[in-house]
Amino acid sequence: MTALLVVPLSFGPAGLLALMVGFRRGLAWRQPAVPLFTGVAVPAAWASLVYWLGPTLGIALPGIVPAALLFGAMALVAAAWTVLAEQPLWLAASLQGGHLLLIPAAWSGYGLTGAVVALLLLSGWSWIIGILVLRRSWRVIGLADLLAAWVGFGMAVIAGVPANSVLVMLVITVGLLSAVTWLTQRDADAIAVD
Repeated sequence: MTALLVVPLSFGPAGLLALMVGFRRGLAWRQPAVPLFTGVAVPAAWASLVYWLGPTLGIALPGIVPAALLFGAMALVAAAWTVLAEQPLWLAASLQGGHLLLIPAAWSGYGLTGAVVALLLLSGWSWIIGILVLRRSWRVIGLADLLAAWVGFGMAVIAGVPANSVLVMLVITVGLLSAVTWLTQRDADAIAVD
């Protein structure tokens, strides 16, 4: 954890290099917390690299929000991989990384509507993975994400969000609840034991 303190102090490629070394060490030592914290710190290192490299090259590089969204999506893909490869050691760190990166990035980049969509995506991901690996804790986290998304959805509707955004949020909710219901009915006997 203290090794990550070098990242805010490092400018440009040094911060990314420090994170890559930490990530590699975390994988070698089979310590999920190390890759989790390095993944969460990548957007800060990217922001320093953009600040350092952008004016030098004279081009506009994407900022911290796209980097956080990209690494949050990569964390969710890693969570799906842990289920397919049956590597449960890395599951919690992957899903936590997705939560830590996607919610703030979506909120700061796309406002309340973006945060609601991110929460719905995380809810579905957590809930479905919780069903597939028979982990009640991730099913509960998926439900909590869904409830938070619905609260945000209500706030967005009261604030007067456009109708197409409401439609997108409702379609994602319908897809999420359909998938969860189907998987729960399919695996009802195994879930009842859990």
